[in-house]
This record gives sequence, C-alpha cells and structure tokens, in this order.
Amino acid sequence: MVVGAKITATNRDTRVETITRSNQDGNYIISTLKEGPYDGRAEAPGFKQFVMENLILEHATSGA
Repeated sequence: MVVGAKITATNRDTRVETITRSNQDGNYIISTLKEGPYDGRAEAPGFKQFVMENLILEHATSGA
C-alpha cells in the first residue's frame, strides 16, 4: 500500500496515457479506459518503479 503513488495506464495502440494517484488506502480507480492493450506503471518517491506490460482490458459480459 503506497499513498499518493502516480499510476499511469498507457494504451499500447494509441500511446494515450491516463494518469491517476492512489488514495489514502493505496487504492486507485481508472474508470475511463477503453478496451484494448495497456502498459501500467506505478511510481512513488522512495520506491522502485513497478511496470506491468501488455495488460488486456476487456468489458465483462454477463452470461444469462
């Protein structure tokens, strides 16, 4: 849990970055992302940068 960490989601196709910060509990939400492949990065002073590559975001479908 890191408070105030800079969280960046970069769309691998468009290279558009969406940035947010973690809250007082170390949690974050990026609700505006569209489906597609992303790279994720978390950064905070005093911590090693954490990188996640080629995350695939898909909208959930309900099976009725």
